[in-house]
Amino acid sequence: MIVDDLKNSSIYTKLHSKFSDAFDYLKENNFKKIEPGKYEIDGDNLYARVIDMKTKLKEEGSWESHKKYIDIHYLAEGIENFGYANIEQMNYCEYIEEKDTVTLIGKGDFFVMKEGSFAICYPHDVHMPEIAVYEPMRIKKIVIKVKFDF
Repeated sequence: MIVDDLKNSSIYTKLHSKFSDAFDYLKENNFKKIEPGKYEIDGDNLYARVIDMKTKLKEEGSWESHKKYIDIHYLAEGIENFGYANIEQMNYCEYIEEKDTVTLIGKGDFFVMKEGSFAICYPHDVHMPEIAVYEPMRIKKIVIKVKFDF
């Protein structure tokens, strides 16, 4: 997993052929004015989900990873606790193919994501996003889905 500020995103563009387009999309849009929903950037190879939601308590969260996509979580407004762990530390529950979501059980660590920061989650990076830092609060985030083609 990689965590950094959007201003440093150029460091990571060589890690995947679509990362440059993904970070350009994040830099070029004012997400305070964009409605929640799915936005295609390059068909199913690269798309964004704009999410306006309230964070939840840690006990309401769930661990997940993906097989077909790399996630880039970008926080446009608010703060959130973001859980992470290596998939080898977790116990597999199930794979929901239509959502490309692997559900897992286990323990991980958490860090606080702030406005302007992003986290890149590869398929082996289990994550639990959208967790309240102090108490549930509204956040606006963008999750870029990048087809995993290695």
